[in-house]
Amino acid sequence: GQMFLVAVNVPAIIIAFKGTKDPKLSFSIINLFLLADLLALSIAMPILMGLKPRMTQNGAFAGCFAGLLLIMGFGWAEFGTFMAGLEMFTLMALGNTKPPEVGLGAGRTCIIFVLLPIVSGVVTYFISWMERFAEKFSDNCGTAEVGAIEVGEPDISL
Repeated sequence: GQMFLVAVNVPAIIIAFKGTKDPKLSFSIINLFLLADLLALSIAMPILMGLKPRMTQNGAFAGCFAGLLLIMGFGWAEFGTFMAGLEMFTLMALGNTKPPEVGLGAGRTCIIFVLLPIVSGVVTYFISWMERFAEKFSDNCGTAEVGAIEVGEPDISL
């Protein structure tokens, strides 16, 4: 676990440091923080909901995945290309698609930040509910009896 954090964070720190100093890349620190906030918000609600015993692992995973799909789908729907959907993870601050408003100044940022916890939370709850319902349904169907009728050999003695 700790080696994974080092393997991810060290390159991220180097890229952020070089990106803010290089005029060609021109990363903005606020946009880098927005990127981290966006990804954290997409998984925050499912993780917090997963602490309750009613929620399932699959529900929390589906909620996290739905949050990431919402971000990508929003960019794809707004700009019409798959690459724009991927660039939406940076709130259009990095990449080839250059809308007039990017990052914190864009109206889409507020919409995404409001929708993310709602969508990921609803998906987490719904998938967990479906999983619990299927579990109860399969338990009840397996123990169901067919009335009180016993089927056996017919009595043909006279």
